[in-house]
Amino acid sequence: MRSLTYLSKLVIKACGNMKRVNSCVKSDEHVLEELETEGERQLKSLLQHQLDTSVSIEECVSKKESFAPGTMYKPFGKEAAGTMTLSQFQTLHEKDQETASLRELGLNETEILIWKSHVSGEKRTRLRATPEAIQNRLQDIEERISERQRILRLPQRFSKSKQLTRREMEIEKSLFQGADRHSFLKALYYQDEPPKKNKGDPMNNLESFYQEMIMKKRLEEFQLMRGEPFASHSLVSATSVGDSDTAENPSLLQDKGKQAAQGKGPSLHVTKVIDFSPEQCWTGPKKLTQPIEFVPEDEIQRNRLSEEEIRKIPMFSSYNPGEPNKV
Repeated sequence: MRSLTYLSKLVIKACGNMKRVNSCVKSDEHVLEELETEGERQLKSLLQHQLDTSVSIEECVSKKESFAPGTMYKPFGKEAAGTMTLSQFQTLHEKDQETASLRELGLNETEILIWKSHVSGEKRTRLRATPEAIQNRLQDIEERISERQRILRLPQRFSKSKQLTRREMEIEKSLFQGADRHSFLKALYYQDEPPKKNKGDPMNNLESFYQEMIMKKRLEEFQLMRGEPFASHSLVSATSVGDSDTAENPSLLQDKGKQAAQGKGPSLHVTKVIDFSPEQCWTGPKKLTQPIEFVPEDEIQRNRLSEEEIRKIPMFSSYNPGEPNKV
């Protein structure tokens, strides 16, 4: 009893008043107890939903979940029985894994056989079905495979996780940065994804326009470095008129090519795909439609530069034609 009274006197002396004893405790400890994280809030809502005994048809229908179709499990081992090399066993194991992944899509043995023969390019005479029916089956299998790949690319989240806006997520991080007592509750909420771009938005073409302008500038610098006059911007811009005429009448392209090779015809519109390096600021292969002029041989001989004129170009100052090799 004496020790208790002595401690009470010390507390009264330290705090000045018995009513202010609780104020001696640091306020930060109470802040963490009073504040509630999004994970704790979501956990409480899930608990209340779990303990709720009221049932309605709408809720039961909304809770309906779709499961993967049942598949038949075939143990791997019968095909691998006997003596074989390591490469043969690995090939057999990869084929078995591929067959198991096709079974997970809900395909039967006939559809698996059709898909394997389509991938390998083999023609089986046992399948006496019309080509249209086989093509429809192959298209259905491709759709299933693409849908499965799309689902696998989705982010893996808890089914009952709550979606937060960017502002709510910033508030959550600023309040509980480094002080979250239950880090596993972070799986109960996530930040919403950025909005998808609209295909009709002109701002989507801003990047391609910027890349074309940079490519045009680099072409000008390259032509100036070689000492050649820079061609017009028609090298980059596509002329759809010539392309459409060529697409409608393919024989026209061959006739024009023969006439131009003989020196009789005018220029020819040729469409080609050029792969540019990443240093040229291209995101991928670009389709360029440009006029190709066939120059006669006599004009080439007449305008050919001499060795002295070639050496005047800074890039070819040390040019040496060399001697022809008999080999």
